[in-house]
Amino acid sequence: MLYFKFVHIISAFIWFGGLLSLSCLLSVMAKENNQHLIQTAKNVYRKIVLPSSMIATFLGLFSAYYFYKFAGGWIHIKIVLVTILWGYQLYAKKIMIGFALGLIPNKFQLNNIFYGILLIFTIIVFLATTRPF
Repeated sequence: MLYFKFVHIISAFIWFGGLLSLSCLLSVMAKENNQHLIQTAKNVYRKIVLPSSMIATFLGLFSAYYFYKFAGGWIHIKIVLVTILWGYQLYAKKIMIGFALGLIPNKFQLNNIFYGILLIFTIIVFLATTRPF
């Protein structure tokens, strides 16, 4: 069972790293819109973010049930935060589709979302390591 936890942690870090990379790519794409950046963002999303998010979410829910039986408030908060990350992931996909169509979003908005992702990631790691309640 520890292998499941290990794969969950590794895939979660890959997922967060992919989301952060995607956020940086989207910020750069807001300044200069070229096809190479759009293709790079699509590849990061398809090959890194999407598979790792599915693995991390599935194994996280499995671990929450198997090890903790969904008991403890920290698990519920963590699930809500992961749901918010999924929402951001889908929003990033929508932005990438907009870039492919020539629509450029507000750069300030993208930077604020980037900092929000860092905050959510920090809270999730804090909850998972300390289990405060």
